[in-house]
Amino acid sequence: MAGTYQDWFDLFSNADQSQDYQRRAQAHQRTKQSQVDEASRKKQEELRRITDPRNASQIVASQASDDGFDSASEMEQDFRTMSGFELTTKYGNEVGNQLLGARTRAGLGYTDAMSQERGAGTIVADSALGAGKAFVRGFGGLASWGLGELDADAGVTAAKFTNTVSDFLGSAIFKVADIDLADDLKANVV
Repeated sequence: MAGTYQDWFDLFSNADQSQDYQRRAQAHQRTKQSQVDEASRKKQEELRRITDPRNASQIVASQASDDGFDSASEMEQDFRTMSGFELTTKYGNEVGNQLLGARTRAGLGYTDAMSQERGAGTIVADSALGAGKAFVRGFGGLASWGLGELDADAGVTAAKFTNTVSDFLGSAIFKVADIDLADDLKANVV
């Protein structure tokens, strides 16, 4: 089948386009592979950071005071909240077991640190926290109710402010208590 000049031209022209498409596809594949490699490298770094005994202890201590969850990475949030089954389902057996083991060791260290005899500073901090929160919530609750009778929006705003102040008091005292606790946890890290 001889074909016309145009047929031959179209055949070679299509071959050039095909090669161009192949080059583009290969470049795209290399770009995708480098993105996957970079994501994998970052996940490995995050795993090493979380499973480091000192970091795991700090994560467990901050979890106990309900601090830092919103700013934590996805893997750290999973470390804090997922069961062993969920961790191994999401991350596979090897990584899931590493996370679970680190959390278990850190949790045992935290429990040991918390079960030690409480010092005067901790007792004072707990007392101040309880009294401060009770005062703020009691007075703030009454003020919010009174303002709510006058203007519903003002009552809601006052209630939110009361919660913010109460949470601030709790977090400030927990930060002071966590300094002592972090030192205790570092001493218990294997």
